[in-house]
Amino acid sequence: MQQTQNAMLWRQAFVVGVISSLVGTGEANQPPIFTQGMDYLQIPEDTAVGSSVYTLSATDADSDPLTFGVTGQVSMRLFSVNPSTGVVILQTPLDREQTDEYQITVTVSDGTNPQVQQTPTIFITDANDNSPLFQGIPYQVDVNENDIQQTSIFRVTATDADQGIGGTVSYFLEAGDETKFEVDRPTGVVSLKEELDYEVSSVYQLRIRAQDGGGSLGGSTVFQSSTTVLIVNVVDEDDEPPLFLGQPFSTQVNEDTPVDTAIITINARDGDYGINMPIIYSTEGDDGTFSIDSITGVIRLAKSLDRESKRDEGGVYSFDVQARENSSYSRSANKSVHITVVDVNDQIPTFYNGTGNSPQNYFTATIPEGTSAGIPLGGLDMRVEDNDEGDNGRFTLTIDPEGSLYFEVVPSTVYGQAAVNIRVKNSRLLDYETLQSVHFEVIAREDVAAEHFSSNATVLVTLEDTNDNSPVFNQSKYDLSVAENSPDGTSVGTIMATDLDSGEFGEITYSLQGSGSDKFAVNKLTGVITVAKGDELDRETIPFYFLTLLAKDGGGRASNVQLQITLLDVNDETPKFYRSYHWNIVVRDNTVETFQPLQILAVDIDEGTNGNIKYLIVGGNERGGFTINEDSGVMNLTQPLDYEALDGQDEFHLVAQAMDEGQPPLYSATTVVVVVQVIMTDNENNNYVCLSDTGQCLQNTCQNSGNCSSCCTFVHNFCTCPAGYTGNFCEIDVNECASRPCQNGGACFDGINSYHCHCMHGYTGQSCESDMDWCATNPCPFDWICQDEITYFTCHGKDTLTTYLSQFGQC
Repeated sequence: MQQTQNAMLWRQAFVVGVISSLVGTGEANQPPIFTQGMDYLQIPEDTAVGSSVYTLSATDADSDPLTFGVTGQVSMRLFSVNPSTGVVILQTPLDREQTDEYQITVTVSDGTNPQVQQTPTIFITDANDNSPLFQGIPYQVDVNENDIQQTSIFRVTATDADQGIGGTVSYFLEAGDETKFEVDRPTGVVSLKEELDYEVSSVYQLRIRAQDGGGSLGGSTVFQSSTTVLIVNVVDEDDEPPLFLGQPFSTQVNEDTPVDTAIITINARDGDYGINMPIIYSTEGDDGTFSIDSITGVIRLAKSLDRESKRDEGGVYSFDVQARENSSYSRSANKSVHITVVDVNDQIPTFYNGTGNSPQNYFTATIPEGTSAGIPLGGLDMRVEDNDEGDNGRFTLTIDPEGSLYFEVVPSTVYGQAAVNIRVKNSRLLDYETLQSVHFEVIAREDVAAEHFSSNATVLVTLEDTNDNSPVFNQSKYDLSVAENSPDGTSVGTIMATDLDSGEFGEITYSLQGSGSDKFAVNKLTGVITVAKGDELDRETIPFYFLTLLAKDGGGRASNVQLQITLLDVNDETPKFYRSYHWNIVVRDNTVETFQPLQILAVDIDEGTNGNIKYLIVGGNERGGFTINEDSGVMNLTQPLDYEALDGQDEFHLVAQAMDEGQPPLYSATTVVVVVQVIMTDNENNNYVCLSDTGQCLQNTCQNSGNCSSCCTFVHNFCTCPAGYTGNFCEIDVNECASRPCQNGGACFDGINSYHCHCMHGYTGQSCESDMDWCATNPCPFDWICQDEITYFTCHGKDTLTTYLSQFGQC
């Protein structure tokens, strides 16, 4: 507020001076006037030297050129002014913490009048350019061990010369044991999080960071910080028992060592490192064989040794030594001492069963066949001992050559005693189907002592059968056949697999899988395959069934085999005529003028002799004028037609029969309408006269939508036939099957100007020319691999045993 008032007074004085000057001079040259009242200006203290901080501006009524400048020692040290543009440039770095405001004098001159001056106030605004500074360093404090947690042990203090949030300080524990110490962020108070232990650590170094609240510096927000170290010295208390030195306390002594011989020396000291109280020694649990010096800790032999009396303990004497502080606290600690008596070689290696004390030299075990290498024999609780010491009690364990093919023994070298593990060495040889048991010897033999004492143990290992064999078929594929329409229960065949395993693992059950498997049944125990739905077995619809026969043993192992069942044809299809027949014959002057044999065609979709057709005329041929080829079905005249002999009959109805060669034969019949057109010559006019029927076109003699022309006009060609038909009366259907267009065994059925192929299973296309892609729809489950075949596909899993095949696209 004071600065603002000063600026206003400065403006008033300046304006009064200018006005007075104008009044006094009249029309004289006028001095320049600052056009921008620069009362005060704020400049951040982190403004870079050379930066433009302001631009002076003035006007001159006389339009004289103006020159700007700065005057005064302080002003010229801080700033420079471009005389032409009035741009004010910072000359010297600023530091708000040293000087937070300046009074400077700027000038403007028109070269005629005296310089016009203005004195603005420059305020320096704060930037976060100072780091917190710790006070009263270095820091060090003594803390008693076992002080309770949350105890405040010290306070660090730091100050920051910056203003505002940039001058606030927070404290952080940057390094040190954070599990034991914590620092209060606002106050810097250091407290314990848990008790200290002098014996764990006698001194701690805590690195503490002081960080300000952040602020602007150089155009960015920055946080300034500094660190210091607080040394925490832990003061020891008498709270620890004596500490033994040079552990463990174990040694060996010969059985014939003289009494009063020094055996071992026990050393201990006060457990508190900062306190050193004298130690007094004593023994506990000793049977009087040894004694200890209470001051020096030396243990001596008190009476003669007898190793055999310590046989159960392996010749080892064990007792405790107590070390007690000679102080009012009398803190104490115990430590075990083990003294081993060295014996002579008077024992042989001996086998035992488990924890028993009676020697045993025969052991049994049972394991599953194929047990993995490295697996020990279960239930074999074998122990071996040699009560001698050192090399006298060292021996090796081996298995005889026969047994070593199958098993190995560990450990291979024993000192004194050991539990014996016999492990599988070669699992491949442990095959129940080859052998059911293995006998071998385990030999324990001293390998260092001169006597080389040894002993043997016999082991009998019995193998248990496991389900390690899958059922096996003796063929990779089976081809069976059965007559179509066979009664339910009709035997198709027997397929059996073998399994080398015994018991339930060798018991096999059978099942059928695949599309069409419901048409058949398999005895799950015998493998006999029979018809289940005989009335659905139609060779003319599906001639082959591709199934999977699955054999599974009692342990779940399975294998499968492809099974193809071919349906044998029976004579169950009657020959069929698929159209009616009209046969037109033209007789001119008692001579057959227009004549073409007629071929009738029947189809029998049975195969072999059951599908072979014989043709004959069974009615309407009483005059005997017509004949038919029994194999081709071609009808012909037996003799020329005589108009007078016809007695006016110009239409015949012949009954033709198609009969197959099956047993018993099946047959069907059709009627062939024979139309005779008779034309005679008129000798007077030399014209043709249609005697038999003068209105043939009116009677629509053209068949199959043919266009009729008058027989008298077009004697040789009565009808114009549509595609697919031929003959004078369009009575002959062109046989599109004559060229055998159906491929891969497909059956051809003639149509009108077309044909239809009934394809064998596995083929498709108009002419059965394409192999069906069974794998196109990804039919296999579980991401198995689909392999396309001609009439089926197979699905292959990761295990080669899991292969399934299908007839119609489903696994």
